[in-house]
Amino acid sequence: MMTKEKRHNRTNFDPAEYEYVGPMYQGFATSDAFVDEVNAYLNQGDAVGAREILDEKPFHGRWYEKGTCDHCGAVFAYGAVYLHRPTDTAICVGHTCSDHAFGHDSRREFDVAQLRKKVAQAREYAKKKAAAEKAIKDNGIEAEIETDHYIVKDIRARLFQYGKISEKQVALVKKVAAKKKEEKANCSPVVEGKRLKIQGTILSISEVENEYSPCRYGPVPTIIKMLVRTDYGAKVWGTCPESIQAAGRELNKTKQCGGGFFALRGEKIEFTANVTKSKKDDTFGIFKRPTKAKLV
Repeated sequence: MMTKEKRHNRTNFDPAEYEYVGPMYQGFATSDAFVDEVNAYLNQGDAVGAREILDEKPFHGRWYEKGTCDHCGAVFAYGAVYLHRPTDTAICVGHTCSDHAFGHDSRREFDVAQLRKKVAQAREYAKKKAAAEKAIKDNGIEAEIETDHYIVKDIRARLFQYGKISEKQVALVKKVAAKKKEEKANCSPVVEGKRLKIQGTILSISEVENEYSPCRYGPVPTIIKMLVRTDYGAKVWGTCPESIQAAGRELNKTKQCGGGFFALRGEKIEFTANVTKSKKDDTFGIFKRPTKAKLV
C-alpha cells in the first residue's frame, strides 16, 4: 500500500497530473520592522490563491504536517502549490523540486531529463577522473595520495572533484606522506589484552557521533574520544574518561585554550583498559572500558 509520503515522490509522481496554482513563501522577514510589510505583500496576488487552495483542498502529507516539501521532504522558504487533479488535493513543494520535477509536461519528459542529467554527470566525472589520474602520475604521487591522513584525503577528494592539483598541494601531500611514513617506521605493534596498563601521550581529543545510541529522533548524541600514543610506540583510540575530560576543563582555565579539550594535547596520561589490534594496521589499536585514568 502506498503511503501518503510516497504518493507524490520522485518514484510515483507524474507531472502531467498536476496543475500549477501559484507561488508559496514560508520564510521569515530579516527584521521585525519588516514583518508587517512582508505579510501585507503576501496577502495579495497569486500567493493568496495558493494559500486558499491549500486550506480548501489540503493533502495531508509532509507540508501539511511539518511544513516540508511534499515531493522530497526538504525544508524550504520559496516554493509552489500544485493541484493534483486525480485526487483533487493541493500539495506544496520547494522551488528546486518545482523547477526540476514539476516543470515537465509528462512523466516521459521528466524521465528523459533525468537520464540526460545522469549521463552528463557521468561524462563530467569520467573527464575529471581522467584528469586527476593524469595529475597524480605526472606529479609522481601515486603512493602518497593514498596516505591515510585527513589532509591528504581532503586534497584527493578535491582533486577528483575538480580534476587538478596545485604545486603547493603536491608538496603538502608529499610532506604529510613522508611524515606519516616516518611515524609508521617508529611505531611498534599494539599489545593486546584485557585490563592492560597504558602509559602514553594524548595526541588529540575529538567529539564524534555515538553510532550505538538508541536515539532515533532529534540531535544525535555525541561521545568524546581520544587518540593516545603509547610509550612503547603504538597508537590507541577510545572513549575519553570523564576524569580526563574534567582535567581538560581545568587545564583550559590555566592555559586559556579557548574551550574544548585542546589543553589536553601533549599531556601524559595513564589508564587501564581492554585493547584490541586493528585488522588493517597492527600499530593501531582500540581500547574499551578505560578505568583508573589520570594525567601524570
